[in-house]
Amino acid sequence: MFENVLRLGCVFRAEDNLLPSPNLLQDNVGWDRAGYESRTTKMTEQQFSAHTKQPGAVNLLSTSHLHQCNQDFVGVLSIGQELTSISVLDCAINCLKNQTFCKGFSYDLQTGRCTFGYCIIPWPNSTSPTVQLYQVQQPKCENTPGFQVYTSGNISACLWMSSTQNNYTEAAAHCVAMGATLMSLKYAEKLDILKKNCNTSVYIGLDDLGTEGTFVWHDDQTVLESELLHQIFISGEPNDSNNNEDCVEYRNINLALNDIICSEVRDYVCEKTCFLC
Repeated sequence: MFENVLRLGCVFRAEDNLLPSPNLLQDNVGWDRAGYESRTTKMTEQQFSAHTKQPGAVNLLSTSHLHQCNQDFVGVLSIGQELTSISVLDCAINCLKNQTFCKGFSYDLQTGRCTFGYCIIPWPNSTSPTVQLYQVQQPKCENTPGFQVYTSGNISACLWMSSTQNNYTEAAAHCVAMGATLMSLKYAEKLDILKKNCNTSVYIGLDDLGTEGTFVWHDDQTVLESELLHQIFISGEPNDSNNNEDCVEYRNINLALNDIICSEVRDYVCEKTCFLC
């Protein structure tokens, strides 16, 4: 029998496997997420394997709730939860059962490793050819008023460009009100999007308001890596001039980032991290 595993904060035992309820299919089109229920049923490993490897099952899932990303240069924004030695269908079921946390997943055909993620995002390094990427259906970027996809090379982002100026706090709050955050630039290639589309200085989602010298991205609260800092900031920046420059702008005349006083008003760019790839 299977060992206990932690799946997105819930412990599922071998006898608590997810089985399809009688309402599994909706007009023979796709899987109904509400059609899954947890039953106390003991299953052998062979029975479980047979259940989760039904022909065409993942195709049915993908037509209803999941979108497989076939393009290169995408990756899963991990939430730090993984399962191993399971089928792709079981990976999909557990993601769909936990949509509060799981918005996408990667599945390695070779190792059976299932990595849950917040969503699928553009990524400069192509994934392994044995890894499949799926995401729970997200709205297309253009479905949100004012947002559109901006692309530079292999990198895309769903952005909203402001037409008025705000200070940093107000700009960040406006983005959140639209279900977004101030734009993140976690790899240098994404900076090219601003270079091509911004003819003025704009706020982005990066600051060291919490701890001086530790710059944190708004979208996932991760810390800016020192190597990337030197690639995207103006030479000599950030310098915390007068000990009160805690927010970050993209400065169009320098085509790079700069730290400034948060009370300064600027145009700003909001980003929806997750959108249909």
